[in-house]
Amino acid sequence: MPKLQELKNYLEELGSAVLAFSGGVDSSFLLKISRQVLRDRIIAVTVFSQVMPEWEIHSARKIARMLNVRHLILETEIRDKKFLRNDRDRCYWCKKKIFNEVKKIATQLGFGTVIEASTYDDLDDWRPGMNALRELKVKSPLIEFKFTKKEIRVFSKKLHLPTWDKPSSSCLATRIPYGRRITPDVLDRIASAEKFLLKKGIHQVRVRDYG
Repeated sequence: MPKLQELKNYLEELGSAVLAFSGGVDSSFLLKISRQVLRDRIIAVTVFSQVMPEWEIHSARKIARMLNVRHLILETEIRDKKFLRNDRDRCYWCKKKIFNEVKKIATQLGFGTVIEASTYDDLDDWRPGMNALRELKVKSPLIEFKFTKKEIRVFSKKLHLPTWDKPSSSCLATRIPYGRRITPDVLDRIASAEKFLLKKGIHQVRVRDYG
């Protein structure tokens, strides 16, 4: 059975789901397929914290509106000292905070399952945040059915998703070397620099901050 159909069958078996939605290539693809299968039984939740660029929020809103999916935006602040000290397990503490918030919303709405859009390629990278997802029993269907990032772009283009060729992105904390404390000033400085470059027409941007 083609993996796209396997994914659809899997989502149908879930019955309903809340998707942690960033508006990027992978989560937009998963939202599109979820919308096709679950209709109004899929809700997109975007957690907006100090590590998410504001322009990504606008992108997420646009995609959710285009797909006619109910979209909730939750503003929060990650204050966990274990995250702010920026050790190599930084992503674990960030994901734990974010997905705890998403699970709370899912529970309040009566939706039993939280899904997210990590891909099969992500298993090859250093991603301590995956441990938090497993602990919180968050489902990763694109990993389950071995969807690669390249395949997702191909499917997205066929589905006429505007994100099919969107440059990959990551949270602002990834611009700060491990061991250097994460502060609002540093994050604001990075965001301002990247916004300036984006306005200049440079679409693939990563501003590193070394102090």
